[in-house]
Amino acid sequence: MTKRMKMNYLRKILNASLCNKNYSTVVFHASFSLDDMKDIIEELKDEYHIKNLIIIDFDNDKVKTFFESEPTEDEIRRFIPKFKNPIGNMKIIYFNNPVTDLSNEYYSDYSVKYYGLLKQYNKEVFERIEKADDCDKTVSCYPNKAWAESLLGDPDLLGELWVKVYKTLLDPNVERREIVRRIERKDELNKMKIRNLTFHTDLGTDFRVALNPHSIWVSEPDGLSSSSSRFNYPSYEIFTSPNCYSGDGKIVLSKKRRFYYDITVDEATFTFERGKLINCESNSDTFNKIILRPSNKMNRIGEIALVSQNTPLARTGQFYDSVILDENTGCHFALGNSLRECIGVDDKRLEERGKRYYHYFTSDYHTDYVFGDDSISVEAETKSKQKILLMDKGRWKI
Repeated sequence: MTKRMKMNYLRKILNASLCNKNYSTVVFHASFSLDDMKDIIEELKDEYHIKNLIIIDFDNDKVKTFFESEPTEDEIRRFIPKFKNPIGNMKIIYFNNPVTDLSNEYYSDYSVKYYGLLKQYNKEVFERIEKADDCDKTVSCYPNKAWAESLLGDPDLLGELWVKVYKTLLDPNVERREIVRRIERKDELNKMKIRNLTFHTDLGTDFRVALNPHSIWVSEPDGLSSSSSRFNYPSYEIFTSPNCYSGDGKIVLSKKRRFYYDITVDEATFTFERGKLINCESNSDTFNKIILRPSNKMNRIGEIALVSQNTPLARTGQFYDSVILDENTGCHFALGNSLRECIGVDDKRLEERGKRYYHYFTSDYHTDYVFGDDSISVEAETKSKQKILLMDKGRWKI
C-alpha cells in the first residue's frame, strides 16, 4: 500500500464524481476514520478546483471513548469540528463500507449523540447536505482496518485489501468505453418495452417477473458528461424497478451476503408468489425470520439488475464483503424500496398517488442479493409478445 495508490484511487472517484458539474464544495462522509485521507485530499483540492472541503468522520472508538469520559461542554465543543459554510455547488461522496456501517457500534447512543451535536454545531452546513443528499451524491468504499479484519482475518492486512479494491477500477479510457456501451444497452432495453423477464441458473433460479409500463432502465453513471449526479462507483449494472405485485418462482443466491445485524448469509433460496416472498431457506434462521416478517417490509422486490460476467469485478470471482463491490459481480435483485429513478412518473403524480398505486414497493429497506453467475440466462418478453434473449451464460446477447 502506498500513498500514490491511495491518491490515484481517490482521483478516480473524484473524476467520476465531479465531471458532471462545477462543484466548489466536496463533502466526504463516512462512519469510520478518514484521518489518513485528509492530507491526500488537500493535495488534490487545486487539481479539482475544490474551494471548500468538509470531512464528516465517525471514528466510533474515539467517539465512544470520548463520551464515556463525561466531557465538559468546552471539551465537547473542541472535540466536535466546526465546518465553514459551504460555497457554491456541493457534492457528497459517501463511503459505504462494510462492517462499520452494519455494526451495532455505529448505531450506539454515543454515535447518535455525536451526530446530533455535529448537526447542531454545523446547522447551516447540514441543511445544505440534506438538500443535496438525494441528487448530488456518489457512494463508494474506502479500505480500512475493520474491513481488512472482516474480509481477510487480520487488520494488519490492510495493504492487501487496498490492492484488491484498487484492482476493481478500470483505466479511464477503458472505463469511458464501458460507460458508453452500457448507456447504449440501457437505451436499447428501454426501447424494447419489456413486459416480462425470465431468469434461469444452474444453481436453481427459475424466476419470472413483470415490469410496469412506467419502469425505466438506468445505468450508473449515466455518461461522463451528462447531468447525472447521483450514483454508485464503481458500477457495471443496468437496473430497473419491477411490478412489486409480480414475481413467481425461486431465486438462489450465487454469492454470500453480509446482512444487517452482522449476519452472514452463505446460501439462500427465495420463493415468490405474485411478487410476495413466501419462503426463505438459508443458513441463518434469524435472517429468514427478519426478512419474512411483514412489518419489516422486505418481502417484495424493489430492483432487478443485469450485470455481465465479463466485468472486472465479476471476473475476479471474489467475495469483497462490500455491497458496492459485490453487487457488481453478477445479476442481482433487491428486497425493499423501489428506486425513484426507475419510475417514469412525474413527481407531482407520484406524490399524490404514491408508489403502490403504480405497483412499486415502499419500504425503509433496500438490500441487494447476487444470484447471477456464468450459467445465468435472461429472456425478455416485450409488449408485442416478442421474446428476446438478453443474456446467455452470463454474457450480454444484445
